[in-house]
Amino acid sequence: MTAPDDVVSQVAMGAMVVVGIAIIAVAWARWARVAQREHYHPRSLTRIARLWIRTRRVNRLLAVALVIAIALIVIGVTIGHPTPTLVGSLVALGATAVFPWRLPQRGRDRPLAWTRRLCTLSAVAALLSATLGVALFAVSVPVWAVPAAIAVVLIAIGEAALMVTVPLEDRLAGRHQRRAEQRLRRVDPTVIAVTGSWGKTTTKNHIRQLIGDTTTAAISPASFNNRGGLSRTMNEHLADGTEVLVVEMGMYGPGEIRAMCEWVQPQVGVITAIGPMHLERVGSIEGIIAAKSEIIERTTCAVLWVAQPELARVAAESESLRPDQRIIRCGTSTADDVCVVSDDDAHRILIAGREVGRTETSPGLHPANIGCAVGALIAIGFETEAIVRHLGSLHAPDHRATVQTTPSGVVVIDDTFNSNPVGARRAIERLSALGSGRRVVVSPGMMELGDVQFRENLEFARFAAQRGVDVIVVGHTNRDALLAGAREAGRPALWVPSREAARTMLATDLRSGDAVLWENDLPDHYP
Repeated sequence: MTAPDDVVSQVAMGAMVVVGIAIIAVAWARWARVAQREHYHPRSLTRIARLWIRTRRVNRLLAVALVIAIALIVIGVTIGHPTPTLVGSLVALGATAVFPWRLPQRGRDRPLAWTRRLCTLSAVAALLSATLGVALFAVSVPVWAVPAAIAVVLIAIGEAALMVTVPLEDRLAGRHQRRAEQRLRRVDPTVIAVTGSWGKTTTKNHIRQLIGDTTTAAISPASFNNRGGLSRTMNEHLADGTEVLVVEMGMYGPGEIRAMCEWVQPQVGVITAIGPMHLERVGSIEGIIAAKSEIIERTTCAVLWVAQPELARVAAESESLRPDQRIIRCGTSTADDVCVVSDDDAHRILIAGREVGRTETSPGLHPANIGCAVGALIAIGFETEAIVRHLGSLHAPDHRATVQTTPSGVVVIDDTFNSNPVGARRAIERLSALGSGRRVVVSPGMMELGDVQFRENLEFARFAAQRGVDVIVVGHTNRDALLAGAREAGRPALWVPSREAARTMLATDLRSGDAVLWENDLPDHYP
């Protein structure tokens, strides 16, 4: 007959297993949403976890607690004494339940969506967890401590699941790609591919705007710029009879654009700009240049914004390596094939040194994007008159320096889709030129800049403060750099935990004649 104490002990241990599994499930849902928001890239969970640890003291304490917990579990199993194992298990489950502190469970801006891919990832993570659990039990870890041990390494399990599912997802994506490729070959449009550290989407849209109704054309929607997005573009948006297809190509690392070009086979490759975005993943500006330049390796024509020295070098090198490839240089010099000269009133467009037209200097219209769009159409044989006829239709996409005035008379510049140093400075210049009222910039700063991220955010805040702009810092990600930059310029900055908090505050603080710039936005899985 079982003693009462044994029954109580067994019930307690069983409850601990159930609670442990529940905590793992809740924590996994949180990290699964991070994986989904980060496009299922391996190492993305570790990167986001490190960011939360670096920017929040409470998360550093929780990380230490997890390390101590696994040490206690190991000590307890090694010496055969349940007390350290029990204490370590309780600490592990408690820390896992709340780590990272303040990471939203459901998400404010985009909740978790249980897609086929996420369900596959979760099934693989569950299988890996079960396998690890069996292995732990086999080395004498008590069954009631197994969930706690799994909880401690849940992020590592998620990373392993991401890596395991890559071949499967590549295989599935290959089927969509093959169907897209067949459709592309059947329709057989002239393909223009656009890349760059910034300006890709705007330049792509400008090309479509300048084409107008002259030619049947299609573009990749929104920022559909990876393998899956391009496949979807062909399968869902490439209609029969399309004469020109304009696609955007992004990259997370070397080789990605080259792989897309192998099956998309663009005739024209456009590079709008080179900058420190992706520095965190690629490691150097030279690496970014090489990765972006993959877009012109097979094209018959390359369109480059040579006002940027890095792209002037790319043009010279490509001309030397491939004398058969046509190079269209776009820039601010009258010696360039396409020249865009800007003043306070207009962007003047010159082709082969002759002014052919102009467009207004409205928010979101930048010389590089205009010049590259004009150059791309010259590359596919558009007549100058046809291009000039549609210059007045040029406009920036939503959330890229778009301006509106609220009923209360406050001017709002929405630049929330911008995350590069050059564009951010342009937006500040536009803000500082607006009237004599109070001017405010609200920003979480810029991301993925690698070793220069702190410096670039500091300089951005200093640049704003020097022009009399009040800086409101959102969130923890770049808080220290932004506050330091404003402080160096002798102007105090204000920190708020979220965009919602900033919006609530400014709703009562701003008056008619004031202006606010919403610069960049980060997903809510960033601290």
